[in-house]
Amino acid sequence: PIDWISMTQQFFCEAKVNCMTMVNDNIWCGLADGRVIVWDTKDVNKKAIIVRGHVRAVNSLIFTGENVWTASDDTTVGIADVNEYRFVKKLTQHVNIANCLLLINDKNKKYVWSGSVDGTILLWDISTTSYEPLGSINLKEPINSMCSIDIDDQKYIWVATYNIIFNIHFETKELLKKWKLNSMGNISMMLPVGKEVWCCAQHVCVCTWEENGLLVEQLEDRHKGRINCLVLSYINGEEYVWSGSFDKTILVWHVKSRQFLREIISHKDDVCCLYSVEKGVYSGSRDMYINLWMHDMTSK
Repeated sequence: PIDWISMTQQFFCEAKVNCMTMVNDNIWCGLADGRVIVWDTKDVNKKAIIVRGHVRAVNSLIFTGENVWTASDDTTVGIADVNEYRFVKKLTQHVNIANCLLLINDKNKKYVWSGSVDGTILLWDISTTSYEPLGSINLKEPINSMCSIDIDDQKYIWVATYNIIFNIHFETKELLKKWKLNSMGNISMMLPVGKEVWCCAQHVCVCTWEENGLLVEQLEDRHKGRINCLVLSYINGEEYVWSGSFDKTILVWHVKSRQFLREIISHKDDVCCLYSVEKGVYSGSRDMYINLWMHDMTSK
């Protein structure tokens, strides 16, 4: 089925695309100029909606089910109303660049963790309207990426800095483990896949937490540049990870076999972000375009 991937949709955003999230049929995109641009994926000819509120690059976007949260170089975390397409709140508790966001579902409640380049993580309970953090964690390393993984009914938050992964118990906030991955370089992103975590930097690695430490499996070195992003997709019940790189390509990997399957010459500049939907994968780039790569079996 990987041979049948084709580009079927394209949007021009007028600035580098740093991050994306979906809200119903709308794709929200965080741009390097501080704007958020919203496209209707059901009507490619419809004019985009611009959501203004940040004055510097938007680095991360998440949809909580009620609002879109944003993290920006201007140090703020924004909360946007998805019906009115405007920011309703700006959180100013970070004192340096807000780099990444993580949505956590636990015991029918939702939380957001926001990470900064100064090593601070702020913890938010989004069910309240006080907009004061529940607490903070300081790892003293720039926060690049965060992900949540469940093992034996326990929730753990993995936090990636330059070449270190921190393992934090969600409920107690205790720092359990600290793994240094010297061969990785600057870790760009982590992606939970079952009980594994896929990581990317100069290459793609699969990390598994075992009793005697972290097992790191480096995959075939196929990209010709730093890898920026990863996303998980499903085709005919099989799991695939897509990786996007500075080399302007997207690679597709089969999760179970770890095999490289397909290279997509996707953009004219760096691939900065990927987002998986039922019908395919969206890619965003420094070339200012968003492309949709379809893997619909009927397209053969």
